[in-house]
Amino acid sequence: MMSVSAHPRVVVVLGSSPGVDGAELVQDTSLEQAELTLLSFGFPVTAQQQHVIAEAMAEADRLGVYLQVLLVPSPAELLREVRPNPTARIAAVGRDRKHIERALRGHL
Repeated sequence: MMSVSAHPRVVVVLGSSPGVDGAELVQDTSLEQAELTLLSFGFPVTAQQQHVIAEAMAEADRLGVYLQVLLVPSPAELLREVRPNPTARIAAVGRDRKHIERALRGHL
């Protein structure tokens, strides 16, 4: 028997300079009663990505909520993780955002 979550999945793609507050992402999805998945796009992981992930992990631990964090080094892997969720959010700016949008073209 397969287990299916009753909670919606919120996917946030973290570019190299995400410019978001990880704790706030967790709080918002917790209020929505959703499960948060952070996709750290690119390799190596940047200090800004690490910071957002650390904030999110600390807040998820504090609130006792589910958080999934995945390293997604390539556009093909990004597409594979985002495809089941057409409402993914992109946390990136400039060229980095355009690179992610290009990778996801037609899937968001």
